[in-house]
Amino acid sequence: MQKVAFLGQNGSFSSLVAKKYFKDNFVPTSCSQARDLFEAIVRGSADIAIIPIENTVGSSVLEHYDLFYDYEDKVEIFREVYLAIEHQLIGLDTSSLEVIDTVYAHPQAFLQCSYFLQNYSHWNLKEMANTSQAMQQVLEQNLANIALIGSKKIINGSNNLKILASNIHNHKNNYTRFLLICKKCQTQTSSRVDKCSICFKLKHQPKSLLSALQIISQDYINLTKIESRPIPGTIFEYIFYVDFEFEPQRLRQVKLILQELRNNTIELKNFGFYKKGRQNNYKLEN
Repeated sequence: MQKVAFLGQNGSFSSLVAKKYFKDNFVPTSCSQARDLFEAIVRGSADIAIIPIENTVGSSVLEHYDLFYDYEDKVEIFREVYLAIEHQLIGLDTSSLEVIDTVYAHPQAFLQCSYFLQNYSHWNLKEMANTSQAMQQVLEQNLANIALIGSKKIINGSNNLKILASNIHNHKNNYTRFLLICKKCQTQTSSRVDKCSICFKLKHQPKSLLSALQIISQDYINLTKIESRPIPGTIFEYIFYVDFEFEPQRLRQVKLILQELRNNTIELKNFGFYKKGRQNNYKLEN
């Protein structure tokens, strides 16, 4: 049975991806920090880790991009999964919306629920590393004026929590994209893959980015995302992260293109060829 690492405890959105994708056929490994997910793969304490990478409302999780860069030689992406995100305001069963003055949540949750939170500008918003830590704060402090933002699933099995406000996220189509990673292996890439994530460094000179993108620009490649991150120790120089889709039968040509790109960049890292997800992969049941 595979060991699967995810952020937070049971009920976190990452844990829901594990349950949806692997059903009940896995051993859960809870992690409190994102780096712990990658370390779990490297140490062998987990076979698979689930990494949230971007949200349709809150944008990219930039810290996780940096971690992919750091661990590229040790882990690889093998699957992409989308999860519909539904946020609830949750408090003690003795609480009510009228008495709340402090809310704990992950920064992404605050971003994704900003319209609702604008109606309560007097609330003190406290950022937490994950939803499980936010829930722990509410339970340990045991105060009616404290709440958290999270999935309805985290109150399962708890007689002390209830939903104070339902579906408080900004937009109905609120999805988070997760990347499933495993230890990097040397086996042959599956012929069914149709997506790739890479990053590269370029010479700090005119048209260097344009030249790199022109190499990737082929009629069978669909560029789906480009993200830049500053290079530590430099003055406004950047690493470029790129996601693209391609037809599975074109895998050989894609590998040749990446070799050409490698020859025209300072550094190129390939985070993996994998099977792309579908936006309606998973929705939460009641």
